[in-house]
Amino acid sequence: MNHLSINAINVHSPYIVGFDGKVFQFVTDNGITYRVDFERDSNPFLQP
Repeated sequence: MNHLSINAINVHSPYIVGFDGKVFQFVTDNGITYRVDFERDSNPFLQP
């Protein structure tokens, strides 16, 4: 498995991305918070 580097992400990201060990998160200029995770069971549309 490849691990994502938060430092590498922030070099190219227009927003500061944070990572709490499970979820990536950033806030847009308009104050909208986006949270992203990559757990297989968290996607209701994922077909086993």
